[in-house]
Amino acid sequence: PRAPLPMAMRVALNAYRLLFILLGTVVVSATTLSLLGYGFYEELVKNRPQEVIIPDITGMPKDKAKELFEKDLGLHFAVGLEQANKSVPQGAVIITQPGPGKHVRAGRRVEAIISTGPALLTLPRFVTETLSDAQDQLVKMGLKAGTVSKQPDETAPAGYVVRQEPEPGRHVDSGTSVN
Repeated sequence: PRAPLPMAMRVALNAYRLLFILLGTVVVSATTLSLLGYGFYEELVKNRPQEVIIPDITGMPKDKAKELFEKDLGLHFAVGLEQANKSVPQGAVIITQPGPGKHVRAGRRVEAIISTGPALLTLPRFVTETLSDAQDQLVKMGLKAGTVSKQPDETAPAGYVVRQEPEPGRHVDSGTSVN
């Protein structure tokens, strides 16, 4: 039979056992936390939204632009404003915010300004004004002076407008010629 170990030796052995158990627990815990952290990081990287470059869609119909942005690019498309524009057809995109060429993350909201078509102007009455005053007013309004024909009129002095075409009150596009 073996002789029992002295008390000091038993305490030392128990302390070493406890130390090894604690070290083992720390190593297993650190490994587990590291693996969980790495897995979480991998999941974040995989699910991170990708970057998208905003295309130039000037002149594209609003419905096609919405489909392109939402289905193909993964962006949220919203109509911000509608405004008159003589070079972009009605219902088409004038510009986006953020603008073309900008890098954004997928899922971002992009606002578009949509054209209502050319601005319509209401023709004022030029009859009884001087020809030069009428022509100056046309230029200021963004209209063109059309054909001028001279004809005698008993009620108006020479150099005054007696008739105009299109008629006063009509709605016309900017750049329209007025005779």
